[in-house]
Amino acid sequence: MAELSGENGDVYFNEGLTNPALANTIIFGPGSTGILTDQTITSSTAGGTSGKINFEDAGYVEGMLVKVEDATSSGNNRIFTINAVNNFELTVNEAVTTGSDTGTPVFTEWEPGIQVLGFYNWTSSLVGDTLETTDFDSSGYREYIAGLTGWTATA
Repeated sequence: MAELSGENGDVYFNEGLTNPALANTIIFGPGSTGILTDQTITSSTAGGTSGKINFEDAGYVEGMLVKVEDATSSGNNRIFTINAVNNFELTVNEAVTTGSDTGTPVFTEWEPGIQVLGFYNWTSSLVGDTLETTDFDSSGYREYIAGLTGWTATA
């Protein structure tokens, strides 16, 4: 039997969100306060209302990491931490290169996802054994494979 244990643990959920934007519909801005940790990424109507990404309805939430790829400015092709979501606007913690993006950026939820629960003083016990896998093709000798036969966890 093997035992794993620790002080703190987390369980994360990653919905795997991916939203491509249409050309000329994303604006990277300094935010309303001008503070470095209050930068905005806005989905505008330049491509028509069908080109807008409603980040809130799509499932983006505060604390989520989102990766932006294929933006015109290489400074905006990075991972951002979402501070707030307001329909068609993300407020992020990292600096952005301001201006309208003429490319077609893709927004992807990045690992690890959103923490859904945490636990303290946890222990996991694993029970392993060798399992026989002998079959007709074994040609007269026995074959085995190691595997888990049981486990328990407490927190």
